[in-house]
This record gives sequence, C-alpha cells and structure tokens, in this order.
Amino acid sequence: MDLESLKKVRSPVRKATTEYIKQLEQEVNKTEERSIDLIDDFLVKLLDKDSQLKKLDSDILNVCKAQDLTNEVERQQEYRDQIITWKMRAEKILRKNESETLIDRNVNRNTQQCSVKLPRLQIPQYDGNILNFNDFYSQFEAAIHKNSNLSDVEKFNYLKSYLINDAEIAIRGLALKSEN
Repeated sequence: MDLESLKKVRSPVRKATTEYIKQLEQEVNKTEERSIDLIDDFLVKLLDKDSQLKKLDSDILNVCKAQDLTNEVERQQEYRDQIITWKMRAEKILRKNESETLIDRNVNRNTQQCSVKLPRLQIPQYDGNILNFNDFYSQFEAAIHKNSNLSDVEKFNYLKSYLINDAEIAIRGLALKSEN
C-alpha cells in the first residue's frame, strides 16, 4: 500500500482510539459511582486499537519519505503517549479496585468467623489454694491469656474476676493497667 492509503486506513482507527480515550477519561474522572466494568471494557478496546495503530504506524514509517519521517514519528509518539497515559490510569484504578475487593472479602470472612456464638466460658474461680492453681491456670491461659483478640487490660480484668478469697486479696491493690 502507498502512504496515502495507509493514512486513510489509520484515520478511522485513530478516531475510534480517540473516542475510547474520551470515554475512558470521563469514567476515570468520575468521583462517585465509577463503573469498573466500563473502565475495563474501554481499556480492552483501547489496547486493541493500540495494537492496530502500532502495525499501521510501522507500515507508514516504512513507506514515508525521509523529509517527512521526523514529523510523522513525533505525531505517532504524541498519540502513543496519550494511549499510554490513559492505559496506566485505567490499570491503576482497576488494581486499586481489585485490592479493595480483596480487603472487603477478608474483612467479611473475618467477621463471619468471629460471629459464631460460642458457649459461655466456664473457668473455675481460684481461691489461692496452691493445689488448685495448675487446673485454674491451664484453663485461664488457654481461654484468656493466649487470646490475641483481647488487650492486656482486658486479660487482667478477666483474671481479677476469677480470683476469690486470698488470691483476690493478693492483687486487690494493683491498678488496672496493661503492665499488670
């Protein structure tokens, strides 16, 4: 094909590319209710037109006269820069949406796991008798002390609630702090 024929073939491809860029720009620049599906759709179409343009641009450069070569390369590069810019913006939004979706799934999964109704813990109270300490402490440690969902203050508060008699008197003066 000659130069003019190739440019005539390229013209509608560029026009369609420009239209996809405009549509993509409108969707990307929305502050609310962005359609991720539309952005993905426009991006796929833009990438298709980009590959068509690369082929046509290469063919045009092969038949272009030496004196027109610099001008043609500059125009192609300006167009390519615009495509790359909007491709990157769309991909950034799609990646961000994907990571937010994964975070939402993990939060929902964790919420579902934590919402199971368990029977009330039945830890025996400890009265200070050394013979009962191992039984008390093994149950307290398993249910409360090793529970990573509880803060140190909450764990100490639970401990205080399970102590009676001499054991309760022994820690009565301690403040409710994480250090204790």
